[in-house]
Amino acid sequence: MSMVLTAQCESFLHPIPIMLALPLSIPFAVFSLWVLRNPLDVYSIFGLFMLFGIVKKNGILQIDYTDTLRAKGVERDTAIPEANYSRLRPVLTASVMLVLGMLPMALGTGPGAASHASMAKVVIGGQTLCLLLSLPVTPVAYALFDDVGRMNWVARLRHAARRLSDRVRGRVAAVESNRRVRDVP
Repeated sequence: MSMVLTAQCESFLHPIPIMLALPLSIPFAVFSLWVLRNPLDVYSIFGLFMLFGIVKKNGILQIDYTDTLRAKGVERDTAIPEANYSRLRPVLTASVMLVLGMLPMALGTGPGAASHASMAKVVIGGQTLCLLLSLPVTPVAYALFDDVGRMNWVARLRHAARRLSDRVRGRVAAVESNRRVRDVP
């Protein structure tokens, strides 16, 4: 997933904020299983993988449009809220439709319904809770990792080394001039 996102975003840092929401979805999925008193079985693990895909898609929608706006020349601090506002409706629509589409499976009766219900309950609970947290986390993480990507580490290290060597030279010169003053009769 990371390599595909790296190729898609053409950056090693931009997939990190997208995938930061994935670990957040695991506790929400397990919490929904616990609240609804369902076991962690194969179907619920399939539901967890489905949840990963949906949460990742939401992050991609947010960050991809932010990058599109930035490519058009919009400043980062303006592009992030504008992109998230523009993509809020598609993210909410897809999430609500997914939850509503899983309701018949979660509430279904009949042969095999109990086994498929755990998958639906993981997706419903995990998506509902994760949506509330991933919407603000992804843009904040994007801004933080963009700052990390902007840092020119080599130039900063050179500048720090130059300042340090200037201080050392200044101290050595001060010690030398102090010594000359003492040696003068």
